[in-house]
Amino acid sequence: MPLSRSKKKSLLRYASRLADQLSAIRPTSIERLLPNILAGVARRIGVTHAHLYLVSGRDTNRQMVRMIAEWSEPPLENEIRNKVQFEPLALFAGANHYVALQKGVTLFSSLGNDEFACSRTVSSLLREVDCNGYEMVPIMIHQN
Repeated sequence: MPLSRSKKKSLLRYASRLADQLSAIRPTSIERLLPNILAGVARRIGVTHAHLYLVSGRDTNRQMVRMIAEWSEPPLENEIRNKVQFEPLALFAGANHYVALQKGVTLFSSLGNDEFACSRTVSSLLREVDCNGYEMVPIMIHQN
């Protein structure tokens, strides 16, 4: 779903301010700031849920996923972060999306049985947050 011009500008201004702020803190402090960062991004693009995952492992057959931050508006009663902890990327992404995510391609995943169908794990998350779709935006760092 494309962003409006005003949302893009707001997001770019936020990213610029955020880059300035993050450059002044220790890397070990970043993880505790992630929920607030997700909230800022989510509000600017108009979504009610945002999750950040970390994929670890260089061997593509052994890459693991864990949720490292989440944000929801209104807040969820139960924290869902523990639902995705060290799951194989291939299972998390599902057969339809695994290769695309590894290449850094942004994709949309949804409940259902069509070409956009998501994995069981993502389906469970979508049901829990009462959403019917999930946009996955890979952020590649050093080709990973």
